[in-house]
Amino acid sequence: MAKKKQYVVLATNPSKSKPNAAPHQIRMGGDNVTYCTCWAWRMSKVHPGPKTCKHLERYRQTARDMEGLTRAG
Repeated sequence: MAKKKQYVVLATNPSKSKPNAAPHQIRMGGDNVTYCTCWAWRMSKVHPGPKTCKHLERYRQTARDMEGLTRAG
């Protein structure tokens, strides 16, 4: 029997190019890798380093901004 993929949805982003489509999801996999469900992430072959897309970049920047606010407060 195949294992069911385990992940946690961290954020969702509506598609700007296809407003009626399901939103893109930023997910943390059971392997502690952050994924995006968008086509750009799936087709990304950036080496060296982790795969990325504009949704992940925006998510990471928001996380860094929030961390900075927490430290400043």
